[in-house]
Amino acid sequence: MSKIIHYQNILQDFLAEYAKYKPVNLPDTENKIIIDLNNYEYLLMRVGWQGKRFVHEIIFHFQIRIESKVWIYANWTDMDITEDWINQGMLKSDIVLAFHSPEVRAESGYAIV
Repeated sequence: MSKIIHYQNILQDFLAEYAKYKPVNLPDTENKIIIDLNNYEYLLMRVGWQGKRFVHEIIFHFQIRIESKVWIYANWTDMDITEDWINQGMLKSDIVLAFHSPEVRAESGYAIV
């Protein structure tokens, strides 16, 4: 199996599993998985209502870039999601914490670009 397909499977499985959970304080929302296979983009969004406030937020946003690195653009949880991915065979050197500046990435132990 190619690296990109393996990484796609890891990301899709992760989002499918996480999408099963909904915060108890947001009973009128739903989780939506959005996948763009042409551009290798993966998102999990929460949409709905919290009382009279409309909720439309990105929980996770990932992309597999041409160099077969997984760029994490957003992780609005307190989870360290990369540990599980590494245990499934994703290389730490293929994970880019894109929400950090390149200077911070250089000290993270993950890929810089």
